[in-house]
Amino acid sequence: MTYNVFSGTLNATQSISFTCAPKQINQAVAVLYARQLLMSLLADWPTAGHVITAELLGCSATEHLPYVLDLLNRSQSSELFSKVCSVF
Repeated sequence: MTYNVFSGTLNATQSISFTCAPKQINQAVAVLYARQLLMSLLADWPTAGHVITAELLGCSATEHLPYVLDLLNRSQSSELFSKVCSVF
């Protein structure tokens, strides 16, 4: 049995082998670091001053904020995410 995984293959008797372009790897690492940076900034956001808006987070509508928060929740620690939620 063979499964295709990100341009790699996985056989029932073999380990996973990936063939990703360096550009794709760099992009994935950049996205992970950007998520970490965003979580850190939001967690330490001052209570007085600028308000966090959908526009500030790059969302076209306020309804998209839960999607951003869900994405951050899945990729970061729950303690940091709880701190972020307290800001909102």
